[in-house]
Amino acid sequence: DDVRAIIAREKDPEAESTWGMKMAMADAFYAWGRYDEARGIYESLFKKYPEAPPAGLTSFYMNSAYRYAQMLIMMGNEAGACQAYEQVLKVLPKSDRERRHIRRQVVAEMTELLVKRAEATDKEDERAALLKRADELCTELLWVQDLWFGKAIVMMAHARLIQGDVDGANKLVDEYWPQLKQIDDILKEQAGEIGEDLTRLSPMAECRYLLGVIMHDKAMALLGPSGGDRNKALELLAGKMVGG
Repeated sequence: DDVRAIIAREKDPEAESTWGMKMAMADAFYAWGRYDEARGIYESLFKKYPEAPPAGLTSFYMNSAYRYAQMLIMMGNEAGACQAYEQVLKVLPKSDRERRHIRRQVVAEMTELLVKRAEATDKEDERAALLKRADELCTELLWVQDLWFGKAIVMMAHARLIQGDVDGANKLVDEYWPQLKQIDDILKEQAGEIGEDLTRLSPMAECRYLLGVIMHDKAMALLGPSGGDRNKALELLAGKMVGG
């Protein structure tokens, strides 16, 4: 209540300093789990600046949009979270070399959410649109061979599996295997230098593991009570028959 009173006394309710106080209050509401009150303030900011805020509000805007995305994910509103991620990207252009690592993390998180939504929907048009946006973002991540590069390969392979293209998913991982192996080797080298096991971060291991989990889950669904294509399930679990 004291903070509300301070904000109400500001001469210009639209001044950058006033908005800064509003967003600090929204972040506090978020931290205390008062999501409805936080949501109202976050949405007022995006309504006021649908494209990008003044330069003085860029950091507030970026951090608040990111927190808003996390809050919406916890509330089960994944579509809204993707929109909030889009707001973050509006103030993190590709040309911003200084904060490129932040953009790559946001892009990777958003891509993962898009693929998850694509897998959950039964609407073909919606699935196609979600996977198209995910593919655009994955392509951006492929320009730098870091951990987010590995995430992009995982998501692209997952997208192919959603579309029923198991062979395409495996082919994709095999195609980028040299790059994934290189990242894996670098992590092993760094682990030796600092004495900490970094191989758990290996995108190569994650690609293989997630492909295996996805294939296993799909096979179990096919073999479930409702029945399904047993031959397809066996291909997912054990591979295709080649020759004998």
